[in-house]
Amino acid sequence: VYSYAHLTLLSPISLPLDNLQLKSYLTSALSQFLGQTGLGIPIDILHLDPTSSSSSSSAWVRLPRPDLAAFSAAITAFPGISYGDEKIVLKVEAAGDYLGALVGKGEEQDIWGA
Repeated sequence: VYSYAHLTLLSPISLPLDNLQLKSYLTSALSQFLGQTGLGIPIDILHLDPTSSSSSSSAWVRLPRPDLAAFSAAITAFPGISYGDEKIVLKVEAAGDYLGALVGKGEEQDIWGA
């Protein structure tokens, strides 16, 4: 019984993103917002696209369904990570209980937004 979230990492500079860095950013967001409770939320990285565009990376994660609201709130409230004078920010693009519906919604935006 899982929920899914589509995340975007926005950065003013081009930084390669890997699973370890993403996990670190998620851990920071969850611990700052929820403390030790946030660190206890198990998160699986399902897909990572480190080069979605020059200034953003995209990721799909899976987490327990009861934790989705807290996870989304933590990511939304996360002020970002300072990298020199620049700020790296996480954004929740979509979240829900059915992965197929979320993926379809993203493809719908690609079709109708073009």
